[in-house]
Amino acid sequence: VPTSYCNDLLSASVQLMKEALFSTAVPPGVMEKFILVSDTTLPLRPFSEVYSVLTEHDTSDFCIYPAWEWLQAKVNDTVLYAPTMHQWTVLNRADAYALLNGWAPTWDEYKWPDFNVSLHGASRAIAKRKHLLASKFNESHPSWSCTDELAPFAILYGAFVPGGNGGQYYPGIGTLTLQEKSRNQGRCRTLVLWNTTSTQEHVKQFMVDDPGTDIVLPTRGNGAGDPAAFGGFSDDALRRLRASDYLFIRKVLPNATLSNYAKVALSESPEHAPARHAAARGS
Repeated sequence: VPTSYCNDLLSASVQLMKEALFSTAVPPGVMEKFILVSDTTLPLRPFSEVYSVLTEHDTSDFCIYPAWEWLQAKVNDTVLYAPTMHQWTVLNRADAYALLNGWAPTWDEYKWPDFNVSLHGASRAIAKRKHLLASKFNESHPSWSCTDELAPFAILYGAFVPGGNGGQYYPGIGTLTLQEKSRNQGRCRTLVLWNTTSTQEHVKQFMVDDPGTDIVLPTRGNGAGDPAAFGGFSDDALRRLRASDYLFIRKVLPNATLSNYAKVALSESPEHAPARHAAARGS
């Protein structure tokens, strides 16, 4: 499947999802989760713990960017929002099928895909239709979004309409709100460090400051778009990562030094782990 950075990495992801969906056969009622990870991703816990965490609930996991990064479209004098997200999702079977069936883009002259953003409830009542093209959000907002950071949530959950308190509740994801402009929202399973000026989380700030963690700082905002890359971790950093709510980390360099990684991160009984810190939010 052809890919193009930012324009379209999603078609390849959907093809992977399709292969996974149709290559597995499980008894009815058995919970399944479909996890999208990259080739530079490492788990932060043993498989038994990852499995236990992901099967605590049957809903999908999305890591939603701070609200200032969401796109907007004005429809019938009302602003609708399209939340943007990390591409590293965890989908249940129903959502995986829905994404597979809902990803049917058209292409413009610049090979940029357009697709349907679904409308439900309040957004459908406002727009008086079932869908709105993603290009409507891009054209009426000074920002933009890579397809893989917009389409999955937009296809599955649709446009965001704030309630009286600026928020909207999504089962399994929690309440997304326009008021949160500095931290990620939802459930974040893969640690990605995009911005060192927004490291509210203890574990991210520790790794930035830790002399024992080999880190190539992110280039976002400096004319490029790469997150931080890791060439190695101190034992203390590994323990903190293990104690966080994250299940995976990227971007780990191919030649990274991982001396005690398996012993600390993948052990069934890690020693001397610090107290767990919440890591579902933060950018």
